Amino acid sequence: MANFKTGRRGMLGVATAALAAPLLPRTPAIRPAHAADLDSELIQLCADLAACRAEVEHNNRVGVPDDVCDRTMDRWTDLVDRIIDIPARTPEGVRAKAGATRDVLKVYLMDGPGRSMSLAGEQEDWIGWSLVHDILGEAPPWT
Repeated sequence: MANFKTGRRGMLGVATAALAAPLLPRTPAIRPAHAADLDSELIQLCADLAACRAEVEHNNRVGVPDDVCDRTMDRWTDLVDRIIDIPARTPEGVRAKAGATRDVLKVYLMDGPGRSMSLAGEQEDWIGWSLVHDILGEAPPWT
């Protein structure tokens, strides 16, 4: 019979390791010079999404024809789909994807760009917001 001690700390350590393991990168140690190469497409798509969001906000402020809005939103949807499909493999990629996530949450979960989220929001919304702001090192909008 094996001599194992299974206290609360041991169980917590095993549970934490089991939950955190899928979050760890599955690539070997990455040298900084190669980090940008690994996530360059993702980082560029996230920058393109930020520019597209600015265009959406401009269109909403100024009022443009429906076909212009439709083309912008089609580009937005395509960019979001492509970002979802590409895994972030570096800290820079994770931060870029977190910024894209923040932008998508602002567009779809808030009452409009720059407004505050309803205080009646669901926990699943709040936890996502909290994680995104932790990754970005930003204060959440409700503080």
